[in-house]
Amino acid sequence: MRILAALVSTLLLVAPASAQRFEDEYKGQAHGPVTLGHVEVGQELAEKAEDYGQREIDRLVSEVEDDLTQHLSHANLFDAQSGWVLNVVLEDATPNRPTMEQLSATPGLSAQSFSLGGAELRAELIDPEGQVVAQYRYSWQSRDITDAQTATTWSDARRTISRFADQVAESLSEHSAS
Repeated sequence: MRILAALVSTLLLVAPASAQRFEDEYKGQAHGPVTLGHVEVGQELAEKAEDYGQREIDRLVSEVEDDLTQHLSHANLFDAQSGWVLNVVLEDATPNRPTMEQLSATPGLSAQSFSLGGAELRAELIDPEGQVVAQYRYSWQSRDITDAQTATTWSDARRTISRFADQVAESLSEHSAS
C-alpha cells in the first residue's frame, strides 16, 4: 500500500511538468517547406543578458536556430530559398545552474548550486505576401528540483527548445499542403 501511495505521489508531482503544452493557431493554409527567418531575444530575456552574460544568450539563440533547422529538415519542411518564413522569439530562459557571468559577479555563489530551469518561445509563420499564417507558443519549466541536481547550466532550457522545434515541425507537417 505504501508503494502504491508513493507511486501515485510521484506521478502527481511529475504530471504538472508535462502539462505545459504546445499551442498552435492557423489563420490560413501553410504550403510546403519554410525557411528560418530571424530568431530574436524577447524583452524579458534581454533584461537578463547582463546577469546571465550575452555569450550565454547568443548560445541559446544558436541552439534555437540549429534545433529548428534540424527538426524542419528531418520533416522535409526546410528550404532556405522558400518564401514562407518562420520568425522566432526566445521570450525567456532560466538556467538550472549559475552561468559563468553569475559566478564571476557573485562571490560565494557555487557552480554546484542548482534550480528549476526552462524557457518560453513563440514563432510566427509568414507567407510570401507577408501575412501571418500561423502562430506557435511553448513554455516549459521543470517542476521537480531533484531533476536539477544532475543538470548542466541550460539543461531544461535546451529541453524546451528541442521540444518546441519538434512540435513546430510536427504541426507544420499536419497543416501543410504541398
